[in-house]
Amino acid sequence: MQIDQHKCVACSNCIAVCPVGAIYIDPRVNRATATWTSAWSVTPATTG
Repeated sequence: MQIDQHKCVACSNCIAVCPVGAIYIDPRVNRATATWTSAWSVTPATTG
């Protein structure tokens, strides 16, 4: 997943629609940021 930092206006609409909860607004830069750790924590493990 990539966020276009030049187009992000920190509206937070992407947070509500992210299926894995991997996006948050970083207050240090006031832009959306993706984090893979939250995506992995809600994605069930697969085998095989």
